[in-house]
Amino acid sequence: MSSLSVHNLQGISQYQNEIEIPNGHSLNISSDMTLPRWTTPNRPSGVVGKFGWNTTLEQLEIYDGNEWVKIVSSAIGTASKPATSALELVQNGQTANGVYYIKATEDSPTQQIYCILDPAYDGGGWMVLANNAAIGIIRNQAHIPRLTAYSNHVGSTGPNSYTSNYNFSVNGKNLAFNKMVWVITQSNTSFLGNNGGNVNGYIYYQWSNKLAIPDEQQYWGFDNGLQGFSMGNQVTWPGFGAKRMNSDYGGYGQYSSQNFGFGTYDDNSYGPINAYPGTGTRYRVNGSNGQYYPVTCTMQGCSGNSGDQRALYCWSWSDYQATSSGAYQGIGFDDWQDGSGLGDQWRCESTNNKTTTRGKPSFIMVK
Repeated sequence: MSSLSVHNLQGISQYQNEIEIPNGHSLNISSDMTLPRWTTPNRPSGVVGKFGWNTTLEQLEIYDGNEWVKIVSSAIGTASKPATSALELVQNGQTANGVYYIKATEDSPTQQIYCILDPAYDGGGWMVLANNAAIGIIRNQAHIPRLTAYSNHVGSTGPNSYTSNYNFSVNGKNLAFNKMVWVITQSNTSFLGNNGGNVNGYIYYQWSNKLAIPDEQQYWGFDNGLQGFSMGNQVTWPGFGAKRMNSDYGGYGQYSSQNFGFGTYDDNSYGPINAYPGTGTRYRVNGSNGQYYPVTCTMQGCSGNSGDQRALYCWSWSDYQATSSGAYQGIGFDDWQDGSGLGDQWRCESTNNKTTTRGKPSFIMVK
């Protein structure tokens, strides 16, 4: 066997400086091999199949045609090796639903989040960030669940902030996402149950570019002014079927030609303009006699399409306040107070009534 000793191998310029091993031949490396190395800010141009060692993230990664993804390694999502998102767990080959440690960026908190990794659910990669368990917690005496990155609103009614039988809000700081589903369930014993069997209804939101909840914003929101935003599409995940939530006022999207969207709104302040990544319109809830603001809700309309507006025809968790008889409204999914204009004109697609969803546990998951 002959051998060739060289220091550098270089391709020929007329063949794009590439060195090619023809079909039927192989390159057998019997000693050490060092891969290309780069930092995150200095990654090479994206060519499908290019791979190397990222010294910033300390990971082996490959370009899949859209983004750089980690090549499967040992398990992550632990206290010593938190993942940056549930999607990173999926990209790492992990598919079991459950609680994982997530740290979105160096500037983000390390926290435990329930993650849905089952590939049957849109490929997996979902994080449950807010939950209302409908377990009879009077909300002015305990945690008010909402989708938030405002640290004063993060918390749980129980010993943790990630199980289906507690009300909780996870800190969404720097957790970027462009898909969101608000899910209403039969009971608080699990999030999806076996193959989605616990699901009674849902609202599906999508937009073209990822966004994150503004850090330390008490109230924030987006609307259909955000490019690529849609609301009310149907999904074909296990157990979901035809269970979208709609309303007599606007079906699965907006009321008439008005704006529609989602946010955490107050009843007496429109909030800072930079908290709204859509049209720049600032919103507040048109509620009645509420004590538990700000509130996370879906709106189907507003009084106009620019400037400061009141969000109307809202769905949310119940306001759950005492009545004159001392009883309490059911906690769980509901319209946000009748003052928003929606009243009880909302329905589940499969049943055309609200009996399967009103007052039921519900949670918000993002991807």
